[in-house]
Amino acid sequence: MYIIYSNLTLLILYVTAVTLLRKFTFHQMNRFILMAIPFISVAIPLVKLTGISVAVTQLLPTITPGIGVYTQETFTSSISLLEVFQFVFLTGVLISFILLLIKTFKLSIFIRSQQFVKHDSVNISSGTSNLSSFSFGKWIFINKADNKHYETIVEHEKWHHQLNHTYDNVIYELFRCFFWFNPVIYMMHKELRNNHEFQVDAFMNNGYVEENYLETVVQANSLMNEISLANNFNSKSNLVKRINMITKKSTNKRKRYIYLVLLPAVIFSMMIIACSEESNNILTEPEVETNVISGKDVQALSKQPNYPGGIEELYAYLGSGIKYPPEAKEQGIEGKVFVSFVIDELGRITKVNVNKSVHELLDEEAIRAISAMPEWTPGELDGVKVPVEYVLPIQFKLATDDMKDGQKNIENPPPPPLPPGDNSTENGN
Repeated sequence: MYIIYSNLTLLILYVTAVTLLRKFTFHQMNRFILMAIPFISVAIPLVKLTGISVAVTQLLPTITPGIGVYTQETFTSSISLLEVFQFVFLTGVLISFILLLIKTFKLSIFIRSQQFVKHDSVNISSGTSNLSSFSFGKWIFINKADNKHYETIVEHEKWHHQLNHTYDNVIYELFRCFFWFNPVIYMMHKELRNNHEFQVDAFMNNGYVEENYLETVVQANSLMNEISLANNFNSKSNLVKRINMITKKSTNKRKRYIYLVLLPAVIFSMMIIACSEESNNILTEPEVETNVISGKDVQALSKQPNYPGGIEELYAYLGSGIKYPPEAKEQGIEGKVFVSFVIDELGRITKVNVNKSVHELLDEEAIRAISAMPEWTPGELDGVKVPVEYVLPIQFKLATDDMKDGQKNIENPPPPPLPPGDNSTENGN
């Protein structure tokens, strides 16, 4: 769920921000916002609007007293859709990161293969022919075809170096590894790269260099071979936007207050996440006659509670620990008791109650056995320990006439715990 929430936040903030960025010439402010949005998107899903813990309800398979210990083969497991998604996501992150390392390694090899001339705080190479003029950190590369604009391009790229634009690109490349499947992060990186050029163009066009700076931008060689980690002087994809921004009148400084509209967007994102979590984790009483584990409740948990030794030990304990009350046997009382209990944030057994009663004798025995369970490992929701409620059906069934007096009826072992999201009913109960 964290992945979904962070990507949803990224989308909401991007749509809100871009409507502002494209209208105003506050390039430094725009840069700050574009850099902040990915960090906010990663952080917001971790923020809780309230300190109230939520509980998740799960219905366990029916247990019949006297069945005994189950073997490993009795319990089967399956891969949930959520686990498949997590595997695909993490695989994508790993592949994206490896591709980034390869890209960085190739750029490093290219830099080492060039000859540079020291100029102030930068190193300049003017021998490239298959790449547009660009800069990466303190290294500036001028395409041979742009030598007639050498001084202007060098000055332009020096501004990129002074403003540390290369760090922005590297950070966004890392975010692209995390949000690799979300097209919004690629659009945002493009917006950031365009804003870098707008910011430098504003400095250059304010009399720092030649008056015909706009003509240089138009005439500079533009090749399709560009480097995403670098600051490319000219690109066909943003040339028109740069011309429009260079010729655009500066925005009135009073309009900076319009950026405050991003605060409601952040709050709106937090409210959506909070409402979604509340709807997913609300305590609801399950259908007591079915062996159904609520898919949305199970998938809400990032870590399931765990009985010491696992599910097998739990049913071994319950199968042998629950005793058929002798008085209930004498009176011929039988039936299925539904008992709810909560594993709190510390793993303790709390709030043991009978959801569906058969007789007080059976109810008392069910409550006694459940209350005597050892502490569990608590469940977690997005890294925070939360109480988790279980509902356990306990089948008390007397022996048939052809069995010895007092012998417990041995039914088929209970079905294994259903995988998250799987809905089915009990068989034979």
